Amino acid sequence: MTAYENIITQKIYEIIAPYLGDLMAKGAIRSQCKKAGLDETKIQRHDLPVIAQNLAKAMNLFVGAENAQMLANKIKAL
Repeated sequence: MTAYENIITQKIYEIIAPYLGDLMAKGAIRSQCKKAGLDETKIQRHDLPVIAQNLAKAMNLFVGAENAQMLANKIKAL
């Protein structure tokens, strides 16, 4: 299991990893943070809506629209 120093990044990982697996969860976080112009090690609460929306779009293909939206809602609620 991956451990991030940033607690918010860690919580995002813990939400999506059971659905995507370790490698894809890490890659999704990294790529969607980069897409949003964010450093994955410095995510703050005000970044969550953008990250959640980006992750939902990226996860849609792998987990389906309903699960992707459910996971995005969990991330937004952190």
